[in-house]
Amino acid sequence: MRKTVSGGLRLTPTEWHILEILLRDPGKLIPQRYLLAEVWGSTYVKETHYTP
Repeated sequence: MRKTVSGGLRLTPTEWHILEILLRDPGKLIPQRYLLAEVWGSTYVKETHYTP
């Protein structure tokens, strides 16, 4: 299933899930660990250090 944002921007399922979480409570700070758990699962909650 493909979902698009205004202007025809296509998002991956992961990107769309993050966007949905951020849009639930506009203006509210969403903790990184909450996003990790919601999008990737509870096993990734401690994966807070990423290198490019």
